[in-house]
Amino acid sequence: MTKGLRVADASYPATTPQTFEALDVTLDVYEDVVDIAIPVSLTAEVMNWIIRDKPKFMEIPITVNYQACSGTVCFRPTSETLTVKVPVSALLMPGMKRR
Repeated sequence: MTKGLRVADASYPATTPQTFEALDVTLDVYEDVVDIAIPVSLTAEVMNWIIRDKPKFMEIPITVNYQACSGTVCFRPTSETLTVKVPVSALLMPGMKRR
């Protein structure tokens, strides 16, 4: 969790049931590219930092947990941490100006 951010529950797309005959199991899976919406809002702490230091970007770390499977094998669950570099201007409310 990034200090100064409030993160709400993620919104996931629908899954598709897929049967893995070699494993004798049916799992709900995502295929190809998956877009997940995560609502984020700023606390006063971050807004004060933006007003005081006037940064151009904010870096937000995101950890993604996943498990990849083929038709015959499911690999061990793993995670990757990515950093999203967000322009601060995109975080400000409409009508709010940087001082």
